[in-house]
Amino acid sequence: MPTTSPHPFFVPDVRFAPALKNDVSQFVKDFLVAGLHNTLVEYGCGPFEIDAHIEWYWKESKFWRAATYPEFVTVARKKLSDRLGYTKRRNEAATTVARLFDKAMYMQVSIDDVVAAVNTLAPTEPMPNEIFTNEHAAIVDVTSRPTTPRLLKVEADFLSTLQKLYPWRREDDRIVKSIPTSRDVDLCVFAFWKIHPDMSPREFEVARVFRNGDRLDWTRDNLRSRWRDKAESLKGCVPAEYYEPMTSDGSVRHIHKGHVGLVDSIGGDPD
Repeated sequence: MPTTSPHPFFVPDVRFAPALKNDVSQFVKDFLVAGLHNTLVEYGCGPFEIDAHIEWYWKESKFWRAATYPEFVTVARKKLSDRLGYTKRRNEAATTVARLFDKAMYMQVSIDDVVAAVNTLAPTEPMPNEIFTNEHAAIVDVTSRPTTPRLLKVEADFLSTLQKLYPWRREDDRIVKSIPTSRDVDLCVFAFWKIHPDMSPREFEVARVFRNGDRLDWTRDNLRSRWRDKAESLKGCVPAEYYEPMTSDGSVRHIHKGHVGLVDSIGGDPD
């Protein structure tokens, strides 16, 4: 046992007993009994997370080197801190990505926030697709079968975002990314968001239209919102930041001052 006394209030967990019989460093065993649980609690680890971290410690700690037990404690606490920090970042990233689908919270995150969160959960890999660019647009070859070539067309300033989100796959007329801890994401939402920074999930779901019928053409002339197109066609209405500016049939929904939505610039706010 270590020369320094264990935490005076720590009660060894009987689940540790089988592990203590294995041929590993005495330091590993001592910290398992005398320090691991308290350290996890100190670092904010919840009761339902502890078992997974204990299992990780038992697998990894046999490779840690230290000349004395206090030195081992320092190494172990640093390793646990790094691991729990990584876990926290992944949990925060999962929450950020979830906001893509949360109608009440979408305005609390930016497109850069969500892309960064996606990269935390599913790190970027080099995009192997052939790309053709000009100053206005980029065309990405997303062909899966030589007999049926398919091309994805995006705004030139969206290409870097598309590359950051790789790997993704084409499913018919959709570009889809799988994200651990989340549902699959149709990456068209990012292109729509780039064009309409004040969009809502509801608008993307029910008001998105492809003007020329090509669902792989994500340029601003083709990837449209029928809500916004309708608003622009109605003289006297100007778009403001909004959540669900129109009803499902496309008619303008007037709202009171101070609420987000479309504002009638001629008739004023309704009573």
